[in-house]
Amino acid sequence: MSIAYSDRQIRQSIDSQLGLGNGTRYVLEDRFEQIPKLIAASETALSTQTLVREYLGASKNFLLRGTNPTSAFSPGGGLLLGTGATASDRAVISPDQLGGPIAFSAWNETSWNTDAQPRLDIMLSIADITTISLVAGLAVSAPTGTDEEADGLGAEAAVFAFNPASAVSATNFRRLSLSGGAVIDQAIPANVGVPALAVNTRVGLSISLDITRRVNFAITIGGRQFYCGGRGGANAALAANTKLVPFVYIRTLSAAIRTVAVRSMRCSRIAS
Repeated sequence: MSIAYSDRQIRQSIDSQLGLGNGTRYVLEDRFEQIPKLIAASETALSTQTLVREYLGASKNFLLRGTNPTSAFSPGGGLLLGTGATASDRAVISPDQLGGPIAFSAWNETSWNTDAQPRLDIMLSIADITTISLVAGLAVSAPTGTDEEADGLGAEAAVFAFNPASAVSATNFRRLSLSGGAVIDQAIPANVGVPALAVNTRVGLSISLDITRRVNFAITIGGRQFYCGGRGGANAALAANTKLVPFVYIRTLSAAIRTVAVRSMRCSRIAS
């Protein structure tokens, strides 16, 4: 099922559905006015972190991780997340998880708990779709290795995944979820009508958990919002009382730099 709306109408509709205007949900949004930078895990001392962040002009909401990752401002707005030029180089952004002596951002301190009906909305576009693995969503841990569709996510996850080498779907995002470590890898149903992913197409990815912790996926392409269903099978709900982390991960599948422009990330939960 798809409905044609403008981006503004889609955002207003989501806000209305979530109750963001009546105080029933708490919401954070980042449009990357400051970009995530590499900060070594050893630099957890308050003075060191503060100096490094200020010197780099780094985001306090997200950190950059991976193998030879890069970050810059995107000319089209937002963050340009990039890999190195060696096969399997990768880059990931997620809230600060260094465990330093001070909390730099509500993004990390807010509990995106499975019982809190979290919702994540990401706007992005991919510069090359031939040799890139992209995973984005909510998981117990943000992957940093090459197991981004399995163990790297932890025991519980609800993410969109794209990989042109996938046997499930090579031309579009897939719905990937884990519960109790069991992976369910699903293509978007053909009757939903989502067009094949194209270079530099602006894509909106939405993942939400309902009151029963069941996952729902939606994707927006070309101003059309498509409802893609949820996690199927007998184990459709994620585990109770589990903290999830929002993230975006990319890995190059060739000896070439790959990039994704992340325009914005927004996460919300029921207010308590």
